[in-house]
Amino acid sequence: MAACRRADLPVILVSTVVPGTNDGEMGDVVRFALDNLDVVQSINFQPVAHFGRFAENEGRFSLDAAARRLADQIEALEPRDFLPVPCCSSYCQMSTAVMSNGDGGVLPLTGLLDLDDWDTLSGLVDEADWMELLAGTPVGHETVEIASSCCGIDVPSGGNVLPVTLTGFMDADAADVNRLDNCCISVPTPDGDLVPFCAYNMTTEDGQYALRNRHDWGERDGVDEPSDHGETALVETDGTGDD
Repeated sequence: MAACRRADLPVILVSTVVPGTNDGEMGDVVRFALDNLDVVQSINFQPVAHFGRFAENEGRFSLDAAARRLADQIEALEPRDFLPVPCCSSYCQMSTAVMSNGDGGVLPLTGLLDLDDWDTLSGLVDEADWMELLAGTPVGHETVEIASSCCGIDVPSGGNVLPVTLTGFMDADAADVNRLDNCCISVPTPDGDLVPFCAYNMTTEDGQYALRNRHDWGERDGVDEPSDHGETALVETDGTGDD
């Protein structure tokens, strides 16, 4: 993996993870980010969701399976270090925060917490600040410092912290009304409604948008069809790199 170039804006690494394809590279992504913390702000792994792009929706990848897979690739990281994010369903977001231990390994900061500590901290961070915290923004870092100082948690100093998040998006086969009702990542519509992100992008098996079409919210009928601006959502290549 090539070195990251210094940029004016921090970088968030977002990877769709497919079982048997790239799930064995999750640990390498974390190590790459830790080596480039002057540029990389956080990581978000997204286990694959099937939004009408495949004839057969195989390769289901739950958040707990993804957490175990990553923990197997990072020494000192345990699946229990990934804790549910309180502003949405525990099936939607799990997160940890790691820093280098100075010997080429990592120190998961969530390992410093017991369940009582986590319950207390969860109550001190409001819903809006959770997104800042997961993205590793300055507001998020300030939130962590304030919350941890309130609870007497000794957070190690002298190193940059890397948030690592697992996000599980729902397709039609995995849809759960209770999860949608508790969603904290929404898409605003032209009428000012807030639609859960997964519901907004959910498709039928043939790749046709369900809610977007029903309410005229989107600019294209399906994931592989042109928009009103003549763009195409998906670009198929022959794998050679040529257009």
